[in-house]
Amino acid sequence: LFWILLIAFASRLGWTLWSPHTPPSAHTEDKIILDLAHNLVAGKGFVGEEGKAMATRPFVYPLLVSLFFRVFGEKMWLIELSQVVFGVLSVWFLFLLTKSLMNQTAALIAAFIFAINPTAVFSTKIAMDEHLFIPLWLAGILLLVLDLQKPKVSKVLLAGLCFGRGAHLRT
Repeated sequence: LFWILLIAFASRLGWTLWSPHTPPSAHTEDKIILDLAHNLVAGKGFVGEEGKAMATRPFVYPLLVSLFFRVFGEKMWLIELSQVVFGVLSVWFLFLLTKSLMNQTAALIAAFIFAINPTAVFSTKIAMDEHLFIPLWLAGILLLVLDLQKPKVSKVLLAGLCFGRGAHLRT
């Protein structure tokens, strides 16, 4: 598992360092998220391109990006590094989930496939809420599966927290 997580980390970090993409690109997800984050930092609130308040997009990821900008300045490499970490967490949670449902061999195969999945690796350079949504969703599913195997209310409550935060990212 260590080597698979290292491959996930190295491939995602390597892509963010090598990729010629410079966020934001016109009319892309990262443009929308970064514009919303900049508006939040500037004190304009959650407003779109027209300068009007909006409720058509999830607010959590732009809020998180704006907090990074407020604390560290507008350093995109920190956002990209956080997305690398979220990607590695996703691989780890997928491993744990698959192991709890099947066995270690299946879990290692699933984790490896996701660690090198081109879409998962290449999207790391783009500011997208999926990077945080996926580990939250996988953690929530894992907690529910573990609760079925050995019931405990705290697992269900934590799963609800994961799903709730995830819903604020994707709905």
